[in-house]
Amino acid sequence: MTESETEVLLGLPPAVYRIYDILNTEENLTIDEMTLKSNYSRRTVQNALNLMEKRGLLIKTHCLTDMRRKLYSLSGIPLYSFLAEIKKRAQV
Repeated sequence: MTESETEVLLGLPPAVYRIYDILNTEENLTIDEMTLKSNYSRRTVQNALNLMEKRGLLIKTHCLTDMRRKLYSLSGIPLYSFLAEIKKRAQV
């Protein structure tokens, strides 16, 4: 299955996978930090984070030194099990 087929099947843009990979290596990152690491625009990162949050992949907290900033980390659900669940639901 090609990347575009996977994207169509799952309905997730490639940015979600990249942001997931970044958060898998580092925890408690801000949107600005993820923007620098991913080379995506801030809006693209925000959209990816919103999709991940809706699917329960993220934990969002406030930065203790600056309450205006939000920190993001993974919720602990492995992406492969998440993707398997989506594929299973698509087959039903």
